Order: sequence, then structure tokens, then C-alpha cells
Amino acid sequence: MSREYYYRKADITFDFPDGDVSQVFSYWNNFLRDTNFTAVNVNMGQTRNAEIEQYVLDNIASYGRQLGRIGEALNVVINHLDLLKKTSGDDQRALVAFQSMLSDIESAKQTCK
Repeated sequence: MSREYYYRKADITFDFPDGDVSQVFSYWNNFLRDTNFTAVNVNMGQTRNAEIEQYVLDNIASYGRQLGRIGEALNVVINHLDLLKKTSGDDQRALVAFQSMLSDIESAKQTCK
């Protein structure tokens, strides 16, 4: 029995065998890692000016870098306003989870250097 995954927009069906297929994906990931080959383009939605969006991505900052800078700035605000001491419950848990995520990302950056 295979699992079917559907991409609705184009009605494309991908059949994957049952069981562990990570070896197949690892092979392709390793093969494509250091190439300029693009197998899939992901359209993240509509933009008012695609030319500006592409320019920003190519010349200023990737989505990851943009999100990283936002995270860093938000962390400064959290610490400057001492929000962990001024909040409780779900709000405090959300702030702790956010800061934990930033710490995990920083650890991953150091590991992958």
C-alpha cells in the first residue's frame, strides 16, 4: 500500500512507498546540496511588486536572514522591557518558547560552521 500526496493546484499525485524513504531523500539532498540546480520552486504567495521582492532576496537579505534580524530585535525588546518578569501564564510561556527557539537556532548555526 502506498501513501498518496496531492498537490491540489496542478492535481499532481506523488506515490511514496510505505516504510522509510529517508534514504532516497538523503541521496537527493546530498546530490543537490552543492549545485545550482533547482528542482522545485515554491511560490509563497502574491506580492505587489515581484521585482522588488526578488531584488531584496538577491541583494539584501534572504527570508531566513530577515526573520533572524526580526528575532534578534524582538529579543532585545523582550530583554530591555524585562517582559519575562512582567508576564505570566501563556504570555510568559510564549516568550520563553521564543527565546528558546532563538537559542536553538544560534546553537545550530555554531554546529554548522
